[in-house]
Amino acid sequence: MSEKKNVKVHLKTTITTGEDTETYEFLTFGTSQLKGNTLYLQYEEVQEDHQKVQTTVKWTDEEAFIMRSGAIKMRQRFIRDAHTIGVYESPYGALNMNTLTKKMEYSWNNHTKEGKIILIYELAIQGNEIGRYEMTIGYKEENIQ
Repeated sequence: MSEKKNVKVHLKTTITTGEDTETYEFLTFGTSQLKGNTLYLQYEEVQEDHQKVQTTVKWTDEEAFIMRSGAIKMRQRFIRDAHTIGVYESPYGALNMNTLTKKMEYSWNNHTKEGKIILIYELAIQGNEIGRYEMTIGYKEENIQ
């Protein structure tokens, strides 16, 4: 098991719904840790209303999980070319999420100490098509004292 490393995280998500495309992008700090063949990436998002969301990305070659807690509670699972069911907890109750993963890619550059996760998927909530998501999570080890 490796130690936790401090990382700078750059998250970019592009959502395409019909003709409309929206892109969200932010920088934050967090930690990465490798346990066997599993990568754990943890970081905090601050929403527009200043509420905080703790995000954990659990990555293996076979599947990925994104778990969010705090202002947003969500569990989403990704398996290449497969439909998976997740849960989004809203103030109105739990909503089923159906994720069809189109692309799932991970790369690590040992020289620059940078990693990148790419997820491209189609999302439906409660049977309603939401859109196509392209999520890129880049992270770089930082020597934070």
